[in-house]
Amino acid sequence: MLMIGALAVGCNRDTEDPTPTPPTENDPIPPTPPAPPEDDNDIEVPELDPELGYDGVTNFRIVPEGETTTISVFYAHGGLGTILPEQANFVAAADMTGVVINNVANPNIPEGDEAFMEMILSGNIPELIHSHISNLEIYVDEGLFMDISDIIFAYAPNIVKYFNYIPATRVASTHHDGGIYILRAALIGAGSPNPQPSKMFFIRHDWLAELNLPVPETFEQFRATLEAFRDNNMGDPNSQTFPFFARQADIRTILQLWGVRGDWANWYIEDGRVGHGMLSEAYRDALIELAEWYADGLIDPEIFTRGGLARQELLASNQGGVAVDWPGSTGALNYNDAMREAVPTLDWRYMRIPANIHGEVRSEWGRGSVAGFGWGVAAGTSRERAIEIVQFMDFWFSDPGAQLYSFGVEGYSFEYVNGQPQFLPHAFEHEGGIPNFIRTLGSQSFPAWPADIAHEVDNFFPSVQEGYWDHLNNVQTFDPLPPFAYLPHETTAINSVDGSFIEEFRQGAILGTIDVAVMWDAYIEQAHREGLFEAMAAIQSAYDRFRAAAGN
Repeated sequence: MLMIGALAVGCNRDTEDPTPTPPTENDPIPPTPPAPPEDDNDIEVPELDPELGYDGVTNFRIVPEGETTTISVFYAHGGLGTILPEQANFVAAADMTGVVINNVANPNIPEGDEAFMEMILSGNIPELIHSHISNLEIYVDEGLFMDISDIIFAYAPNIVKYFNYIPATRVASTHHDGGIYILRAALIGAGSPNPQPSKMFFIRHDWLAELNLPVPETFEQFRATLEAFRDNNMGDPNSQTFPFFARQADIRTILQLWGVRGDWANWYIEDGRVGHGMLSEAYRDALIELAEWYADGLIDPEIFTRGGLARQELLASNQGGVAVDWPGSTGALNYNDAMREAVPTLDWRYMRIPANIHGEVRSEWGRGSVAGFGWGVAAGTSRERAIEIVQFMDFWFSDPGAQLYSFGVEGYSFEYVNGQPQFLPHAFEHEGGIPNFIRTLGSQSFPAWPADIAHEVDNFFPSVQEGYWDHLNNVQTFDPLPPFAYLPHETTAINSVDGSFIEEFRQGAILGTIDVAVMWDAYIEQAHREGLFEAMAAIQSAYDRFRAAAGN
């Protein structure tokens, strides 16, 4: 079973949520991140002479004092922000390093992949390029990027520390020819051996109190609780109660209670073998029972059509009971206060995921240790210039760079209180809260080591913060499948699969229009025809190389 380190970035994509208020001084304080683990396979960290220039520890000047140099970069102008030289973080970085950025991305194209292709087709290739791995890897083999491995190991001490801290990032950054053309991004967690949760359970504690029921801890108790919500017609007595609901038709989040492996991508690794959760017998059995739950009124009858505002609709109408959702967007809005006028007694809070049918308290919905994006230096760049560019990236992995990445500029966006960084009031008051505020600074753009998740968790309301730490420390959480470096034929095999048949089968099964027991073999045969097993073999090959490179 693959259990890699944790990713800790939060993207609140739920633009319908109103601006949160600051947490109180009694909010939980995040645990201190652990020291980097010692490993016999650690790469030797280069020690540079600060008297001669940049050393990544005490001297961050990449060009001599009083001089500046401008690096051309590509970073798409998307809905999650962009990077500009006038942003506070990059003004501060320029003061420390002497490096100014010039983002050449077309500001009129907000879609990242489209902007990337426009840049490629224009022939105006900048020195430093950011994009999704699926874009970058294609052009590695076409010679767009230079191998920066020897520069990293000789001139970038903080990136080497980053590789040692999260070995998977070094392996994922290593191309199949052994070079490093793309520096893969990752963000470090909060000092727990578990990956961080991407989704958690939330339940109506006011309904539990009214029925004098405890928070369910087992699969059987969970079903009994849903039945109690239904039988007592909780909430509005003139309306139907929907014990379990989900946004955007995402009923997959509850499949884990039957021991179904895999998260949104469905892939997982166990005992060294790649699997697909939607092909397992556990999935078959879950569908059969979920069809019964749906027929028995335990599941929102509109779960496949209600859309992204299900939380707002079903909590405001006092009809929704339990959901599995993002802690970021859920924690950024105090639903209990926001819905107080409509539902004065509303108390919708975190609950620890109940044990599955095998008695295991575990979650498939974790955040990956290796992100699906990265940075590359354009081929044809001189070695001297490439050293400056790599050291500018290395700066963002240093202590001051990580501070800028996570919290911005001290005195402008945050201050230290009792030794802990705390955002200033105007950060919380910003439209969209902390996630949107830090993007105006240029944060969450360059990868950083060690990036601190407090910039997200500080944005949660106290009850969600408490739940987050409980889940992090008490629930076995699995990493999603790492984004491996695939060979061209493997990429073709994976991308050729049309997975729509999976969703069609799932919806038909739960709605009762498909008899799972009768149609299961035909479903597996269709998976063969659609190329799903060829894709599985391609991922297995990439994973085997990943393990070999990691020395496993």
